Amino acid sequence: MWVSITTARLSAVQCLLLFVSLVEAQYIQNYTIGKWNNQDHPFWRREPQDIPQPVIIPNEQTILVYNCHYMKAICLNARRWLATPRGLNLLLSGALTPKPYTLPAGRYLFGYDIRNSATDDRRRRNCPSNWNQNHLCPEPDQPDVMPGPWFTTSTENQDPLQVNEIAAERDLDVRSGQIEITRRSGLFYSCEEFPAASFVEGGTGTAGTGVVPEGDGGTGSTYCAPMMINKSCTQGIGLFDEDPQWSEQNWQGQAHQRLARILQNNAQVVPGNNQAIIFTLALVDGTAGDPPTKVMWGTSQETVSVVKGTRRSIPFSELSSMEKLQHMVTQNLEELSDWNSIDTHVNASHSLKRAQKKSTLPREHQSHPSSVQLSRSVGTEMQVSRKTSKLPRGADLVFSTSASEQLLSL
Repeated sequence: MWVSITTARLSAVQCLLLFVSLVEAQYIQNYTIGKWNNQDHPFWRREPQDIPQPVIIPNEQTILVYNCHYMKAICLNARRWLATPRGLNLLLSGALTPKPYTLPAGRYLFGYDIRNSATDDRRRRNCPSNWNQNHLCPEPDQPDVMPGPWFTTSTENQDPLQVNEIAAERDLDVRSGQIEITRRSGLFYSCEEFPAASFVEGGTGTAGTGVVPEGDGGTGSTYCAPMMINKSCTQGIGLFDEDPQWSEQNWQGQAHQRLARILQNNAQVVPGNNQAIIFTLALVDGTAGDPPTKVMWGTSQETVSVVKGTRRSIPFSELSSMEKLQHMVTQNLEELSDWNSIDTHVNASHSLKRAQKKSTLPREHQSHPSSVQLSRSVGTEMQVSRKTSKLPRGADLVFSTSASEQLLSL
């Protein structure tokens, strides 16, 4: 009996180590405002010895959308951090003061760090391998586990397949007279951090270094958020009637991968450079009919600028840096129906929507009627399910011919 219990515990710990580990380095989390092309512009450096570089503000704007109906734990954690002194004084917004406009609720500007290794560094420091030993799940105010919601937020304490596995359903077996597991949740609580590890603002900052003028920043907020159990952790036990069920961390992970690809393509940068790209984060209280996450990108044909109390129509590309930031944080999502978007749905399928004015899908990807459905709405929408698609897992779908809209890996 002792051997069996010990083996189960080791298996659970090994599964946790699939996601987190230790690291040393941390990075500057703030910006400075300097002159670039004879105008005010935000600059950033990753480490104190680096030369500050102008952040990239692509002419094709990008918005990352969290639907808080599904992203309950992630939105709660984000809003909690955004209410802290650091969150309330984000320089990208503070640089726009005095503000002759009203910010829409839930709109924020962040910087995406294009160096992948820096993302890993931030994540491993903020969510170390012993995080679950020092952070009890579920949280005292843990929201409902989505999708569903699942019947409980409690963790499995009798027969866990994974550290912090969310409790299974049980019922009385009339034949044995025992209470038996009837259905596993297929989910466990993992470490969610905000700001995200890929954001300039993420990680733990440079505490004790005394970085000037940016300051040392601080540690992000961590929270228990549900995630699908990795198949290698199931010990051969079937978890699901059909396909594995995604949850918040999975929906977010897919959105962040696509955000990274779109931003780098639009900015036309080489990964690894000491630069950041500005994007908008939108926290939206949507409905069950809306996707959990969405990435939108497009170019405003005309922008109403209200800088310095004046109003004028001008293409986004001709705005000053500060005007561009102002416009990015005040966008009304309902007015961007003609933008490109890629949605991650509850069941792990994906839909791509293209504005009609853009180029259509390449012909080679229009020959899969069983896996691609085209709608006659504002744009062209394509939904791909891994279960029905004839395309191999990991295949790329080309949905644009421009350099700013290259392959998105599904």
